[in-house]
Amino acid sequence: MPAVVAVALAVRFGEAAPVPPGVEALGERVLPALLLSIPNPNPEADDLFGASVADLGGNVLVGAPGNDLGPFGSINDAGSAYLFNGSTGDLLLNIPNPDPEADDEFGTSVAALGGNVVVGAPNDDAGTFVSIDGAGAVHVFNGVTGAKIMTILNPEPETGDLFGSSVAAVGEKILVGAHSDDAGSVDGAGAVHLFDGSTGGLLLSIPNPDPEADDYFGVSVAALGGNVLAGAPGNDVGFLGSIDNAGSAYLFDGTTGALVKTITNPNPEANDGFGRSVAALGGSNILVGAYNDAAGAVDDAGAAYVFGELPPPPPPLPLPPPAPPQIAASQFRRNGVARVRVRDAVTGALRKVITPFPGYDGRLRLLLRDVNGDLARDLIALITSGNPRKKVYDALSLALLPARLT
Repeated sequence: MPAVVAVALAVRFGEAAPVPPGVEALGERVLPALLLSIPNPNPEADDLFGASVADLGGNVLVGAPGNDLGPFGSINDAGSAYLFNGSTGDLLLNIPNPDPEADDEFGTSVAALGGNVVVGAPNDDAGTFVSIDGAGAVHVFNGVTGAKIMTILNPEPETGDLFGSSVAAVGEKILVGAHSDDAGSVDGAGAVHLFDGSTGGLLLSIPNPDPEADDYFGVSVAALGGNVLAGAPGNDVGFLGSIDNAGSAYLFDGTTGALVKTITNPNPEANDGFGRSVAALGGSNILVGAYNDAAGAVDDAGAAYVFGELPPPPPPLPLPPPAPPQIAASQFRRNGVARVRVRDAVTGALRKVITPFPGYDGRLRLLLRDVNGDLARDLIALITSGNPRKKVYDALSLALLPARLT
């Protein structure tokens, strides 16, 4: 059966639409619905159609690095790339390897650069003056006509570098991984390079920040805003690198190449391959694949991890206002006049002596009630016999409150 690449709706979270008949619902998630199946337009055995895919303005870009070219397919695994209409699946462009040789594997990686197409050929025997086996190359094509715009060669070509094993657009720049590049005497440490998307000029070369043999740094690359994300699935982690091939990923400044962050395997086990794939997810989150991760007791089941900044903690709840001072009141007579002692209800300290009704020598009725809504019980002094009268004093200031408030 020819290989196919499928286009599917993203899983939706939250308040989902009604689940159509025949679609399995998982909580609030609806399983993706198949929109298109795009078959290999020129199917042959081992074409590996679908080895790489990318979005180009809503259309579908697919690599087939095992496609044979030349008369009767005589150039084995030269490779091709194809562009399909994202709505209908119709073939828009067939982009064959422009300089086909056996085992170039053109189409191992694909990316969109604006409206243009970027294709990696990591086994291309490219060199400025002499052929270098497996040095690798990257080609850029017009996304409408398929015409080649330029070829970007490995800036530090050595045998088996596999430059072009991964490609990505970083704004108007082209990011290329060379995961078998040797860092000095360290075989297969890997490197990534950033090029001007218009001229092909080299802007940055970013070496493996922690080079070890067969780290395969750069086997996956992606853009996170203007920064550079690269995976190293062969990186050994743990004490003295005791966990072989657990894998790591790295984030670099896209202007200076400085290391911004090391993303470590959160559940490291030998041969997890964490970093085999990387992608930006939303504005600042990072998605990392670990295709050999053992999920539970299932060997090599694989896993994917999302990393991002934790949301800020909620602001602390405001402290309750301090309890207003409460008062206690008692009456006494002095010089034949009824007076009121007002004390602090907690400490008993005298706050004030009040003469509510000068010249009155009878008994007062005293009440403590919050009159003005400040949660403190105010003092109400009443004459209940003869000529009834009332005065109210604020519990905080012990000032006489206006009659309209009482």
